[in-house]
Amino acid sequence: MLSIRKEQLQIFHEKSVENFSDRTYDFLCEEFEDIGKENKSEVIDTIKQLIEKGNSYQLITEQQLIIFIITAWLLGKNFDTDFPKANEILSSSNYSPSDKVEWLSKWTESLFKALEE
Repeated sequence: MLSIRKEQLQIFHEKSVENFSDRTYDFLCEEFEDIGKENKSEVIDTIKQLIEKGNSYQLITEQQLIIFIITAWLLGKNFDTDFPKANEILSSSNYSPSDKVEWLSKWTESLFKALEE
């Protein structure tokens, strides 16, 4: 029977994060022109930090993480602690990860609509 050692799983995880970080960088460059002007390795390091932070809120799918990362890019990478309501929702065990990102999307959109007015 085939078995996978813990070290092998760790390498697989690291490669997966690396791949997702690169794809996220490319996506962000397409959506936000000024990101392409920043140092790529610094942006990717920030993306990796945001992935870890998102994981701490039980956000694990690529869709959940990309919503978290986009929100961080729009509101600041510490939005989750700078905005008490965001911290309350993201830290709560009363919401599923899907509920958290759905709330996050609607909340971010409402913030920008309020700023436009």
